[in-house]
Amino acid sequence: MEIQTIVGTYFFSVAPWISVISRKRIYEELFSDLVGLASDVAFLVLCMKLLADNVSSGQTPRTKLWTKTKNRFLSLLSSGFASIRLLQARILFCLYETGHAIYPEAYISIGHLGRLGQAIGLHDTAGIPQLALEPATWDEMEERRRVWWAVWILDRYFFATYLNLK
Repeated sequence: MEIQTIVGTYFFSVAPWISVISRKRIYEELFSDLVGLASDVAFLVLCMKLLADNVSSGQTPRTKLWTKTKNRFLSLLSSGFASIRLLQARILFCLYETGHAIYPEAYISIGHLGRLGQAIGLHDTAGIPQLALEPATWDEMEERRRVWWAVWILDRYFFATYLNLK
């Protein structure tokens, strides 16, 4: 699947429900004249593709693409990489795991989202050293707010539902 198709599918099907990625900013990053995609942007596209992937009835949602995506995240994380795009990708990954009832992995992934968001500094921007650069535009600031709210909502949703699953 071509990048443009994957991103278009995401904005058509997922973004209306949980809008954490600025369409304008991601298209600027994807289609600028740079040599290649940054690793966090490439991972974000991979997570968009995972969400668009159809899992047929009776098939396990732990597909090869799910495994590849999970391993890619661990590779990025072990290299010390942290960014807003990585957090957005992880949100999409958590949506896939939660939507397909991949437990307890979804529980662990959502908990990790909160820790990663705190490490980047999205939870409190007043006087705390940030891993992410200060937002240069209103669009960047709004995108960060939406990402943090998505992390918070997923955490609360899963906390409320996971206790009932036990």
